[in-house]
Parts: sequence; structure tokens; C-alpha cells
Amino acid sequence: MRRLLIVLVSSLVLGLVGGVGTAMAGDLLTPPSGTPVSQTATQSNDGSNTANQSGTSEPIVASGPNIAVANGASCNPCGGGGTTNQNSGNIVDASNTNSATQSNNQSNGAGQTQTASQGASDPSQSADQSNKADNTANQSGTSKPIVVSGPNVAALNGGDVNQNSGNYVDASNHNSANQSNTQSNGAGQSQTVAGNGCCSSDGASQSASQSNEGSNNADQRGYSAPIVVSGGNYAIANKGDVNQNSGNWVDASNHNTANQSNTQSNGAGQSQTVAGNGCCHSGDVSQSADQSNSASNEANQSGYSAPLVVSGPNVAVGNGWVHDACNSCAPAGGDVNQNSGNWVDASNHNTATQSNNQWNGLGQTQTVTGSGCCGSGKGDVSQSASQSNRAENTANQCGSSAPVVVSGKNVAFLNGGDVNQNSGNWVDASNHNTATQSNTQSNNLGQTQTVNGEGCCPKPCERRCDDSCEPKCEPRCEPKCEPRCEPKPCQKETLTPARGRGVI
Repeated sequence: MRRLLIVLVSSLVLGLVGGVGTAMAGDLLTPPSGTPVSQTATQSNDGSNTANQSGTSEPIVASGPNIAVANGASCNPCGGGGTTNQNSGNIVDASNTNSATQSNNQSNGAGQTQTASQGASDPSQSADQSNKADNTANQSGTSKPIVVSGPNVAALNGGDVNQNSGNYVDASNHNSANQSNTQSNGAGQSQTVAGNGCCSSDGASQSASQSNEGSNNADQRGYSAPIVVSGGNYAIANKGDVNQNSGNWVDASNHNTANQSNTQSNGAGQSQTVAGNGCCHSGDVSQSADQSNSASNEANQSGYSAPLVVSGPNVAVGNGWVHDACNSCAPAGGDVNQNSGNWVDASNHNTATQSNNQWNGLGQTQTVTGSGCCGSGKGDVSQSASQSNRAENTANQCGSSAPVVVSGKNVAFLNGGDVNQNSGNWVDASNHNTATQSNTQSNNLGQTQTVNGEGCCPKPCERRCDDSCEPKCEPRCEPKCEPRCEPKPCQKETLTPARGRGVI
């Protein structure tokens, strides 16, 4: 009896030690139930370029007179006198040039990989990516030179006379803005959730939010109002040829050029694999992606040109008065060429080239599998995607040209040779507004969803299992009468004639 008691006590002690060892091993090998697993990434870029450019040119230029009297006299009757060259014209560059080159290159790349095995709670991934870029160019040019040339006077000279009082004036304005925004978001998310035994993790989810916002703004203004006055040319009683020019060359044009572009791209690649073995697989499995692009181009361009151009007179009197003493049959003195015409460019040119290229490419792949007791019927399986593009181009262009051009008189009499006179003006007061706008938008959504379920899906509390198996996790059904253990064959109660009620 004593020996039997010792054997029983020893067996009990060994059983307790073994149970404790098993429990400790289980605590070390199995992750704690309900451990949250999550990944979060937030990426943002914010770029801004601002150019404030202005130019003002208001020179005052005045040239004095040129006077030549009784030059080039010769005692040789067969010899000619000297040549008289007179120039009181001015070359004036009063132009304004503003140039702005602005660019923002922004890129976000979030590569997330998540692997969660049995025991994890609510595995999730989220990525938030955003780009914001702004380019602003404020450009203005004002050119208001005052240019006055003095007269040229040549009298009683023995040779040829060349006179110029015309002015060369560049009072143009040039505004140029090149603006570009290049934005890219690439979120690569990969999530693998695996469960063995009772059930896998619960509530596996992925979410990605991507947005791009680009803005280009160009305000360009040009104002040109030069005053150009050329003095007169006077040639009197000169022996040789006479060439006179009082015409002006004036560029009072305005040029505004804006090149604006926004290139935006979103590419979210999401891959989710959820597998469950045993009683049931995961609960709600979801993927969501939100992609948006917003772009705006605005060009405000104006040009105003109002030059005042006045050319002085050309007067040639009594030139070519001496006959050639060595050849009495030869014709008398020189030819007369006169020009008081003006060349004036008062045109306005506004050019805006605007483009928006937007692209959304979303590839979602979702695979949910279940084997054992239940397949995919335990939770909601969903995919959602939202993609949007918004683009706007605005070009406000205005041109005003109001030139005043007056050409002087050409007067020639009592001259011995040919006379050529021109007082015509070449004036370009045109306005040119050109706007080229384009929006290229594309949404490409590729969603693939595979849901597989194998085995049986019993109703809650329909199966009775052996109570000796301790549940591995909380019950998944209501009421809580289904143990969360690996299923064993259910036992049925029967009656035997020999032993009465029994269990087989």
C-alpha cells in the first residue's frame, strides 16, 4: 500500500512539472495574443519659387548740330574738293530684359513591407504622400527714352556732302518666364498575413493617400513710350553729290513669353496576401487608395507701346552748281538723295504655352484564402480606389499700340543732278496674342481580387468538441460555445444493452 502511494505521488509530481514546462514553452514560442502590428509613412515636399523682376529705362539723349561751310575749295579747275560727312544721329539701347527660370522637382518613394504571422492583431499599413509646388514670376519693364538729334548744315563745300541725323533707338521690353513642376509619388506596399492553427490575424488593411498640387503664375507687363526727334539736314550750294537722312529706326516693341508646365504622377502598388488555416481565417480584409492631382497655370500678359517719332526735314538747294572746266559738255554737279522716312516697331507680342500632364496608375492585388473549417465567409473583403485629376489653364493677354510717327519734308531745288526723295514710314503697330493650352489626364486602375474558401462552414455552436482541449484564442462566434481548437471528430451519445448509456 505504501509503495502504491509513493508511485501515485511521484506520478503526480512529474505530471505537474511536465505541465509547467509545456506552459513555459508555449509562452516562449507563441506571440502574445492581440499584439498590434502597424506601419505608417508620411512623406511631403513643399517647394516655392518667386521672382520679382522690374526694369526701368528713361535715358535722355541729345546731340548737337554739325555745321560745315566752304570746305574742300580747290584752285585746280579740273580737281574736285573734299567730301563732307556729318552725323548727329544717336544709337540708344534702352531695352529691358527680364528672364526667370523656375523649376520644382519633387519625388516621394515609400516602400513598405510587412509580414505578420499568427498572433498579431490588426496588422495595417498606411502611407501618406504629398507634393506642393508654386512658381511665381512678376516681371515688368518700362522704357521711356527721349532722344533728340541736332541738325546738319553744309554750305559752299567743294565736294560731296553726306548727312545723317537719324537715330537708332531700342526701347523694347522682353519678359520671359519658364516655369515647371515635376512631381512623382510612388508608394509600394506589400503585406503578408499568415495564420496557422485556430485563426490568423484579424483586420488586415492597407491604405495609401497620394496627392500632387502644382501652380504656375506669371504676371508680365511691358510699357514702351520713347520720344525720338531727329534734326534737319541742310545742304546749300555744294559742288558734289548730297546724301541726306533724317529717318529714325525705333524698336518700341514688347515681348512677353511664359512657358508653364506641370507634370504629375501617382503610382500606388499595393499587394495584400491573407491566408488562414484551421478554424477560420482573418476578419475584415481591405485595401484603399486615394490619388489626386491638381494643377493650375495662369499667365497675365500686357503690352503697351506708344512711341512718338518725328523726323526732321531734308533741304538741298543749289548743289552741283559748277560745270567741269575741263569738259564743257559734261553735266553740272551732283545728285541729291534724301530720306526722312522712319522705321518704327511698336508691336506687342504675348505668348503663353501652358500644359498639364497628369497620370494616376493604381495596381491593387488582393488574395484571401482559407482552409479547414471556414473559408472566406468570416469577414468582409473589399477594395476601394479613388482617382481624380484637376487641371486649369488661364491666359489673360492684352496688347495696346498707339504710335505717333511724323516724317519731315524733303526739299530740293536748283540742283544740277538727279534728285531722289523718300518720306515714307515703315510702322509695325500690330498686336500678337498666342495661347497654347493643353491638359493630358489619365487614370489607370488595375484591381485584382481573389477569394478562395475550402472545407465546411458550420453554423455557430453546431459542433461539439472535446472539452479537454484548451481554447487557443477567444471564440469567434456568439454564443461562445465553440472552442477555438483544432477540430476533432464530434462524439455521439448511444445506448448499449449491456452497459446502458455510453459514449463511443
